[in-house]
Amino acid sequence: MAKSEETRALLRKHYVFDRLSLEQAARLADVSYTTAKRWKERAAEGGDDWDKVRTAAVLAGGSVEQLSQQILTEMLVQFKVQCGTRDG
Repeated sequence: MAKSEETRALLRKHYVFDRLSLEQAARLADVSYTTAKRWKERAAEGGDDWDKVRTAAVLAGGSVEQLSQQILTEMLVQFKVQCGTRDG
């Protein structure tokens, strides 16, 4: 059974913003380590390098919520562009 986007987002949040190991993040998101690793690799191939975002979040020192909102907005824009669902 395919996991939902919410599960992927939860895994990413635990890894990137909570700074847990991928193994710990996978356990909390209730996915196997293999699945978590595959999702992380596919995200990087698509331009969302979780390790770079994790480092940027630490360096930014700002609110995690603000950074999360910015990243989510950018991801949604990329998604719309790639799927050809741009508004306007």
